[in-house]
Amino acid sequence: MPAKAAALTANETHRIPQRGKSDPKRQRLPAEWLPRQHGAWAMLFLPFIVGVALRVQEGHFNIFAVPLLLLWLVGYFAFYDLSLWLKARNKTRYVRPLQVYGGLSAVLGAIVLWLEPALIQWGIVYAPLLSIGLWQAWKKDESALLGRIMTVIAACLICAVTFSDGLFPFLQGLQTNPAFRRAAMATAILTLYFVGTVFYVKTMIRERGEKGFLAYSVGYHAVITLLATWAAITQGVHWLVPVFLLATTIRAYVLPIIGPMRQKTITPKQVGITEFFFVLALLFILVR
Repeated sequence: MPAKAAALTANETHRIPQRGKSDPKRQRLPAEWLPRQHGAWAMLFLPFIVGVALRVQEGHFNIFAVPLLLLWLVGYFAFYDLSLWLKARNKTRYVRPLQVYGGLSAVLGAIVLWLEPALIQWGIVYAPLLSIGLWQAWKKDESALLGRIMTVIAACLICAVTFSDGLFPFLQGLQTNPAFRRAAMATAILTLYFVGTVFYVKTMIRERGEKGFLAYSVGYHAVITLLATWAAITQGVHWLVPVFLLATTIRAYVLPIIGPMRQKTITPKQVGITEFFFVLALLFILVR
């Protein structure tokens, strides 16, 4: 045995990757293949789940929801990579992921439209929403709220998409069917909540310590809580909705105050954990 190898201590040897075992860090996919925006996952899946659950409660299941879920996920990857490609100076690294995710999106989109052609009607709404987000990515405006809010609206709108057979049938159903109105209300509540998280997360990270932005965030949450209270009194919205939004208002004020405002760090992971419980609570409220 060579002297150098014999000199390795047990403490040093355990750091050497064993044959057949790879370094976990090396297994991590690059950001262009797997988005690092972990907070987006709840916004990606919760509205989809709510829409399907509300449809099932009405005694129906849209078979197109299965390939649509795959399209929704792959399409998000493609949109994310396209946004990065528009921002990047070195665009080469994003070409291959765009080709893969774009191609898969085209195939899955064809399958979904074959199962339910009327879903193409939703493009009337999605095209401008996503275009604004891509336009701001092209401008490289990282701090602008407009693009993020448009993306949030697009994400939450999937609740109505999965509940319905198309945009026009959904609009017609709103006039006569309480189930469609319930789905529309759920979509609106999801949108109000997730737009609020855009403001809240900024107070914890990018705009931490900024009293003016904190005021905007708390003000937004307070207004939507008052609107939900009015809807509960006059429109029959369940009382749990304003209670939930009141809790988000308290969270939007208290956590920035005890954290960034006092120069104490609350990590994105800790923010995400608190939001996980809010997401579970909202899921219960909307599909109870």
